[in-house]
Amino acid sequence: MQSLKAPILLGLCCFIVYNANLRQIGAGDTLPARYLPLILWHNRTLDLDANARLVAHGHSMIPEKNRIAGADGQVNYFDPWAYWMVRTHRNQLASLYPVATPLLVSPLYLPAVVWLNKKGWEQPRIDRVAVLMEKISASFLASIASVLMFLVLRRDCNRWSLPLALVFAFGTNTWMISSQALWQHGSGELLIALSLLLVNPGEPAPASPMRTALLGAVCVFMAANRPPDALIAGAIVLFVIWNRGRSAAWNSGRSAVWNSGRSAVWSRTRSALWLLAGAVVPLAALLYYNLNFIGNLAGGYGLAPHKEFVRLTLSGMAGLLVSPARGLLVFSPFLVFIPVGLIQRLRAPSSRGLAAALSFAVAAQFILYSQADWRAGASWGPRWLTDLLPILVWILAPFPLVTGSITRGATRVLLSSTMTAAMAASIGVQTVGAFWYTGASDARIFAGNPASMSGAWDPGNVPFLTELRHPRARGEILCDARGSIDRVGPTLLPGIGDVPVLEDGEMIEGWTLTCGRTPTQLLMLIDGILIGSTQAFLSRDDVNKAMHTLSPSGWRVSANTRGVSPGERVLQVALRIEPGSDIRIVGEQRVFVIGQESRGKPNTMPRQSGSGLETVPELDAMAAHAAMLLRARQSRYGFWLTSYTKDLRYEAPRQEMNTYLTSMLVDLLSPVARQRSLDDVVERARRHLAAQIESNGLVRYHGLPEGLPEGLPEGLPEGLPGGPNIGTLGCVITPDADDTALAWRIAGRIAGYGAGDPQRQVMLQLMLGELAHYRDARGLYRTWLAPQNQYQCIDPGSDPNPPDIAINMHVYLMLREFDPPASRNLCKALQRSFGDSNLWVYYKKAPLVPYLRSAQLRQLGCPIPLPTERLALPAAGQEIWSEAVRLLAETPFLETMTSPPDANARRAIGNLLVSIGSDDFAQLRRSPPLLYHNDLSATVPRFYWSEDFGYALWLRLYEAARVETGQPHQPLQ
Repeated sequence: MQSLKAPILLGLCCFIVYNANLRQIGAGDTLPARYLPLILWHNRTLDLDANARLVAHGHSMIPEKNRIAGADGQVNYFDPWAYWMVRTHRNQLASLYPVATPLLVSPLYLPAVVWLNKKGWEQPRIDRVAVLMEKISASFLASIASVLMFLVLRRDCNRWSLPLALVFAFGTNTWMISSQALWQHGSGELLIALSLLLVNPGEPAPASPMRTALLGAVCVFMAANRPPDALIAGAIVLFVIWNRGRSAAWNSGRSAVWNSGRSAVWSRTRSALWLLAGAVVPLAALLYYNLNFIGNLAGGYGLAPHKEFVRLTLSGMAGLLVSPARGLLVFSPFLVFIPVGLIQRLRAPSSRGLAAALSFAVAAQFILYSQADWRAGASWGPRWLTDLLPILVWILAPFPLVTGSITRGATRVLLSSTMTAAMAASIGVQTVGAFWYTGASDARIFAGNPASMSGAWDPGNVPFLTELRHPRARGEILCDARGSIDRVGPTLLPGIGDVPVLEDGEMIEGWTLTCGRTPTQLLMLIDGILIGSTQAFLSRDDVNKAMHTLSPSGWRVSANTRGVSPGERVLQVALRIEPGSDIRIVGEQRVFVIGQESRGKPNTMPRQSGSGLETVPELDAMAAHAAMLLRARQSRYGFWLTSYTKDLRYEAPRQEMNTYLTSMLVDLLSPVARQRSLDDVVERARRHLAAQIESNGLVRYHGLPEGLPEGLPEGLPEGLPGGPNIGTLGCVITPDADDTALAWRIAGRIAGYGAGDPQRQVMLQLMLGELAHYRDARGLYRTWLAPQNQYQCIDPGSDPNPPDIAINMHVYLMLREFDPPASRNLCKALQRSFGDSNLWVYYKKAPLVPYLRSAQLRQLGCPIPLPTERLALPAAGQEIWSEAVRLLAETPFLETMTSPPDANARRAIGNLLVSIGSDDFAQLRRSPPLLYHNDLSATVPRFYWSEDFGYALWLRLYEAARVETGQPHQPLQ
């Protein structure tokens, strides 16, 4: 019992001290681990889709590179973006970081889950519980790690075991990193300390099979929790196997050489088998999660956006050790005596092997981290080295024994005093961090050019000196943040009926309190965009009376909705309890955002009724004008011309003829052709497409290279694009899967073109057979239907014949009609591979068509996730087209055509129609829809635009919004 007293008291002491600051100190890296245990208990899944807004924690999910061009300084994104989430190969949201830590602490969250089940899963309860449980769980893990280190050190019979355990707990980043938030490092320290306890290199007899198996499991968890720690796990495993053989050989006797050799081999084999037995279950779970759920052997890290992370430099090692901002010996100076301890470990036969193995692993990690951005983001001290602290302290442990063996009293006293002073200084540094750190030091370190390391080497930026320049940070973790939205524009809340409408510039009113006090700052967020904030609060008599406070709590914020997508959105109310603290979400309210472009145009705003959209004459005139333009701009042969530019701006466009645009316009116009008297226009386009199908069943992007194929029926328009036109409107190009699939689906069976003709059937079978030759290992179809040595007029990219996401959607739609079994196989392949970034070849910066097709495939029973995030286009002027395709794809009425859209959807459509159609469609003519581009890895970039696609899209939305119940249209083609 006496042997347990010290560890228990140490653990309690650590837990109390770690929580004494009443603060949670984390970053975006820790948010998945904060919320995943709650999601696991509540939703029984690691998929974050249903809880993306919760885990994003108010931040934008749009990476900087995909944000709207020109938005910098105009759209107030709440940075950083939610980099801690990635899309899996099935397009599900998942944590960027390994899930070992959330799984490890999930049992600790059970009381919080029970409380939320009773009180309700809504804000601000979820955020308050999550922050509290993250801090408790992190401090619990760090306390256990400290106890384990004490047990490891006490095993060496070292009277310094307790002081060293205390300095490990309070004089290293075990306090400021591991105990303050659910970083991976807390679990890493615990697992490494546990492995040191299980190894026990001084044992003369082999460890029990159970302990060896447990060590194998711990080593797998170590690598799963933080991949660089696989170096540590590997070193421990190799040492255990080698040490078991050495012990067996020694125990068998020096004279029996043959027997000792066989005994060593058998002992090592047995140890390896027991290690494998313990590792097999966690290893299988790790591989299943990474390969089956994430879709990458490296897990979420393998799907992270590529960025300049590795910096090949010789200064990294010095930065990790002695830089003012992140130096290990600056933040924990007592570790400067490690070389002395290492010499002693290497001299002692009982610890020599383990010390050597771990030294190599530690050196490898140092080298790895030194070649990356060793500042490790906004955090305290050398965060990346936190996992190594158990090993470093274990190596250091013999140093006090060395000082005790020195005979000269003055030298012994000097060394002991220096060690004690260094330990005290280390504890002081961590104390400053725990009670003063607010991130002010990080702002100085990363000031100016964030890529420059000069701030980390500036002696004036030492964090534990910089942070002391402001008052001690007040504890906030127990604060009950509360608030309410009382009014959105003219709408009082809570209201009955439709969600409140939010226009740019309208006032939002409400109240908030934290611990009965006025918060430091209030923020209003929609989709990670800061639409308003304030630090000015008003006295509210009603709140004062109800909450028993005199603190100002009321606020009024003017909404700046620039950059917010129109439509129904979630407005989040967040606040900062203290300056520099993390935000706390205190309320959420659904609102219907009206786009800025629609304001200030009262004469053309649509009037809404219960059955549909009663339009003013201007909208009717716009519709008639759009239909007239589509008719006038169609050539007498049936095609429309496509514009293209060399840059991602609609400047100095040139024109070409291709079959692709004609196919897309037939798809868009067919459902509304009768209403707008465009039946003949659509039929002419169909006949043009039918005439482009060659005798082998294939179709080229620019159409026929020479006149008409033989055997087509009479009555076709003369002078179809081919021969004389191909020189000015295109070039003779290799047949492709995209245009072949589009032409066959739209025009392969129209009357007068041999729909039942045997020759046409032969052409169909030839096409299907040729297409099958270009199916890749994933089951997807490549672009070009010819060997590379037969390419014509093609500028290939890094993959000379890539599969593309939208091309395969078009092939799927064609195969549904002509080869249903093949279409089902393709559907499965698309669902498996949708998240692969290399599939976005021709639509990486132009997701309008894939978005529409994803919605269409969902209707047809092949659900493909909508590429919502890709609608944040980098091309200026494309925001309005993103909203147009979103409305066309997502409004229920437009999918089913059985009931009209609700009032908010009709209003959104009406506002959008006005924005696009005003001033003779000036917006459309300035920046028409960007439909696709060539392979951006090719030598010459091209971007393809179409005004006609914009007119057709406008008509689709117009007819859908104005139709009355009982007059259904055709579904999306």
